[in-house]
Amino acid sequence: MLCAAPLGLTFSWSDPSIVFEGRFIDTAAHGIAVVVALFNDLVTAKPLIGFLDGLCLRCIDTAASSSQLSLAWVPGSFESPLMAKKLASSGSYQVVNSLGS
Repeated sequence: MLCAAPLGLTFSWSDPSIVFEGRFIDTAAHGIAVVVALFNDLVTAKPLIGFLDGLCLRCIDTAASSSQLSLAWVPGSFESPLMAKKLASSGSYQVVNSLGS
């Protein structure tokens, strides 16, 4: 199945060798918050590692001293949306991601 992409490009969903990704132009201006549930950390640890690796690939600072990235650890998935709402309404972050099970 062929799909029309922006700028007149075409690509096939059935061809996994073709990858379309966006780029951040000014990554220093992006504030990113990640809410992670501690309850089932065996499940949430691997997606968190993958998320942080993806940010590194896009030149986002993921060091512990980073001013761009904030990790919010919550007890469980019940508290995750409450913390995500609080972080989003603070106005300090352009992206809020929640990982929980």
